[in-house]
Amino acid sequence: MICPDSIEALPADADRDAWLNTRREGIGGSDASAIAGVNEYTSLYEVWLDKTGRGVEKRYTPQMRFGHLIEDDARQVFTEDTGIGVQTAGLQRSKTRPWQQHTPDGITDDGGLFECKSVGWRQAHLWDDGQVADHAEVQVQHGMAVTGLGHAWVVAVIEREFVWRRVERDEQFIELITDMELDFWERHVLADEEPPMVAGDLDIVKRLYPRARDGELKLSETDWLRDTLTAHAAAAEAVKSAEAEKRRIEAELTDYLGDSEAAGWWDENGDPLIVVTRRNYHRDGYTVAPTDYRRLTVLARPRKAS
Repeated sequence: MICPDSIEALPADADRDAWLNTRREGIGGSDASAIAGVNEYTSLYEVWLDKTGRGVEKRYTPQMRFGHLIEDDARQVFTEDTGIGVQTAGLQRSKTRPWQQHTPDGITDDGGLFECKSVGWRQAHLWDDGQVADHAEVQVQHGMAVTGLGHAWVVAVIEREFVWRRVERDEQFIELITDMELDFWERHVLADEEPPMVAGDLDIVKRLYPRARDGELKLSETDWLRDTLTAHAAAAEAVKSAEAEKRRIEAELTDYLGDSEAAGWWDENGDPLIVVTRRNYHRDGYTVAPTDYRRLTVLARPRKAS
């Protein structure tokens, strides 16, 4: 099926390297959910690294691999349940906004997008009562913005169960996320302004610089460096204080439990409401393989009063 508002920039059977290179030329569906702040696996900083050619290749997680493996099964189950066929589709690029693109898992015979999601048990509640998880909602609305299609079918595989939802095109939602994407593209990609980091970006930065090469980097004191090191020291002290309080509370709980395994409150069905446990476990010994790594250490000498 031809999408009214997009062209196929890459066929569905393109190899992975071609797909990775082409997706860097614009904002895709998973990028959109990161820009909207609802993608727990990808941050603005990571999207910026990727689009500006600075990033490291995203790790291919077991859940991502499982998601790709079940796409054919999801299309088949959906067709059996609904009678609606699903055709594969390549990477779609907006005719009017070439920086906006989308790779659907398929196009349905009734003129809709098709998306498949592998859902772990921790996220299962996001699909309760006919809901669609926020990241999936953003992704398919983005896809409809690119393609011009009027609805989407989302199939979620939740603990071996296939559930499907129909999502209607929402023009106000599309306008909102398109404005957010355009702002990101112009400010952070074209103008190359680095977005703010979040806690999860530490792992990404470590992967960018796995080994020291150039020795010491000597800098004159700047407001940014001084403020950053001061903030780090304050955060480290807060963590130390919080960890001490946590250990004090754990000592009280351990003393309260004594030889018992658990204490707390349960509802009438026997399900736990608030429970603390201290059970017996056994762990076999093991040898850690040799590895090279880098450790960040902040040393700040107190400044003399002037």
